[in-house]
Amino acid sequence: MLDLLFFRRRPRNRFSPLLLIVGVLGLLMACILIGLGVPASFARSQDVRNLPRVEASALVSQPPGTRLLTTVQLPATAEVTEQGLVLFYIEERQAGGTPEGAVGNNNTSQGWQRVQAPPSPYRFVLPNGETVQAQFTPSVMFFNAQTLEPDAGAPPGERRIVGYLPQQALTLEATWEGNNLLTVRAAFAGAPDAYTRFMDNQPGGVFLMGIFCGITALLLLGAGVFLWIAGR
Repeated sequence: MLDLLFFRRRPRNRFSPLLLIVGVLGLLMACILIGLGVPASFARSQDVRNLPRVEASALVSQPPGTRLLTTVQLPATAEVTEQGLVLFYIEERQAGGTPEGAVGNNNTSQGWQRVQAPPSPYRFVLPNGETVQAQFTPSVMFFNAQTLEPDAGAPPGERRIVGYLPQQALTLEATWEGNNLLTVRAAFAGAPDAYTRFMDNQPGGVFLMGIFCGITALLLLGAGVFLWIAGR
């Protein structure tokens, strides 16, 4: 009887396989972020940096299909939402997604699904007082934008409205289509120099995210191995 008590195998901890699996998946995610995400983000930042900065007076002289950066302003007479925004889109949090970015400084839509696109076409005011019409790509991003709760009765953090205030100056990353029309890929609240600096910082952010993910995965792997050994 004593032999059975002392040499009976202890039940293995059920959490150890789960921690090992999550740790391995976390390491794979870290490798993807560092190995693929950083180069892709760097290439994107260089692409933005190499775009020509076109003044309002020179827009009409650009050949159709020209990708560029240009500065515009939101009109003062545009219709304003209850949140005080004039140009916006609405997103819902995906199942299992986590909000990214702080309120009032949205930089990403990871973990969110767009349920209402920005109004298109939209008319912007140029610095010379003239106007230009813009249409938005389905995946257009509003960087350095206001991020607010659109519905007072909705669960907190489930929906958000991302947009800009009246008369706010924006930098547009767009394609000139001719006939006074731009196709906008991204908008940024600020000057072109600030937008290029913002994009230059993205590879470093992706790298740090990959490092954090890798460290967390290693900790989970270590905990899983410890529990597995302790449960033998």
